Amino acid sequence: MPTLRAPAELQVALRRGIVRLRGEDRGDLEFDAVPSLVAIHQDGAELGLECRDPRQVDLTVRMPRELQTLQVDVAQGRVEMRDLTGEMTVEVANGSVSGRKLAGELQVDAGHADVVVDGMDGELQIDTALGSIEVIRHRGPYALDAGAGSVHLADAVGEGEVETGTGGIVLMDVGGHVAVESGLGSIDVHNARDLRLQLTGGMGPVQITGGRLLNLEASLSRGNLRVDQSRIEGGDVEVASGNAHLQLDGRQGGRLEAFAHHGRVVSELPRVRLPFAGAPTPGERVVLTFDDGPQVLSVRTRRGSITVLRGRQDAAPLASAQERERGRRLILEELRAGRITAATARRLLSAIDNSGVS
Repeated sequence: MPTLRAPAELQVALRRGIVRLRGEDRGDLEFDAVPSLVAIHQDGAELGLECRDPRQVDLTVRMPRELQTLQVDVAQGRVEMRDLTGEMTVEVANGSVSGRKLAGELQVDAGHADVVVDGMDGELQIDTALGSIEVIRHRGPYALDAGAGSVHLADAVGEGEVETGTGGIVLMDVGGHVAVESGLGSIDVHNARDLRLQLTGGMGPVQITGGRLLNLEASLSRGNLRVDQSRIEGGDVEVASGNAHLQLDGRQGGRLEAFAHHGRVVSELPRVRLPFAGAPTPGERVVLTFDDGPQVLSVRTRRGSITVLRGRQDAAPLASAQERERGRRLILEELRAGRITAATARRLLSAIDNSGVS
């Protein structure tokens, strides 16, 4: 097991295999390769570990937690990182990437690969062409692009972008300012934490459950919008082809302006029906009034109806934050292990957010 002087910059390149990178309280670097096919290239503060042999290689590297620069390139295989701080770049063409307890800056560029990051402080950028992305417990800016895969983001605070072409997107316990875009998949937002949310949806449904949104800007092409017991303090929502069903938190204040161009507006709230400007239309334009408040939420449908309900103010209390977090972790672990489907995980997570766990 060779031991080397800890470098400022580490480069690891494998053609096929597993790379395990561990940060520890130490001042040197130690690695173990099975089989022993890894070549060492060292130039001052730079260290390179490389194997272009087509055989499978299992490489474990133990190093100081703080490293200025880390670059990993694996053509086919798996990369695992833990307890590391610094500027990290990972490229995997086919395989998977996982990181735990990271800080600094992480950029992942993957082809056909799943990416999981559990616990990070700093800037995070993940781009995968065909694979899922799962990020848990993140603080800082982020950009997540899953291409044709799904994205699950839980317990995150910061300014971020989440995008996928055909997969679904799930945001759970997310705060800050987030722009979300999905082409064909669904978008689910659970228990928003003072979130400013910008949604762009293609053909999938959008579900917002619980929590508080400081602002909601949404443009949906085809698909229904459903809001369940959420507090939305302002914004602008347009659904081109689909219905909007909003059961808002009982503490909702202000007013809601509903414009159903080719549909109806249904609500038990105090309402004022207004005419459309210009040519007559079979739809409805209605202003709905909640309790006093400055918030204004505008909802428009081109082809679809709008339903607005006032949620209960005395809803049953949720389980403690610690209990809910424990339940979410178990569900995500089951999903990651392949023992439940993404659809089942979404249903279980929704049940936790709405009624709590014991």
